[in-house]
Amino acid sequence: MKVITRFLSQTTSKGYSLIELLIVISVIAAIYLVAKPTYTHFQQNIEKKAHIANASKIQYASLHAILEKKITLPEPNTHINITLETLNNLNYLNDLIDPSSHDNRGYNPLSVIQIHNKDPKTEFYITLQSENNSHIYINSIQDNTQDAQKKITDLQSSDIHLFNAP
Repeated sequence: MKVITRFLSQTTSKGYSLIELLIVISVIAAIYLVAKPTYTHFQQNIEKKAHIANASKIQYASLHAILEKKITLPEPNTHINITLETLNNLNYLNDLIDPSSHDNRGYNPLSVIQIHNKDPKTEFYITLQSENNSHIYINSIQDNTQDAQKKITDLQSSDIHLFNAP
């Protein structure tokens, strides 16, 4: 009897077999493969929306500077270029955090805002340059008529374009 109980106690395992561990690892890998693309797409959409929010701040800071006559609105059918540095120096805009940077750095201060006066419309072309040399192009039209207005707050994620500099 002692021999049988000793034999049974030696054959019962206290751990998992290799097959069981491989099954668990393969299930975890399958879950990762399904979830990773969804997470990446979700993260990119959040970054685009953050860029749009920053562009909205830039547009309103530019309009505020124009209304207070710190920046002159261009003559009809012409444009002016201003930089983020100019808006920062005029105290209309604090340093913006670039959502694409992983170390909470801001955009390049020489990023350009082009303001086109196409009477009765004012168009804003905002080119934000990240510290990693990627460029974000955002176009917004402020229509001064009673017709349809496409403000920067109405932009969708598909309206902005991300490019990497060569």
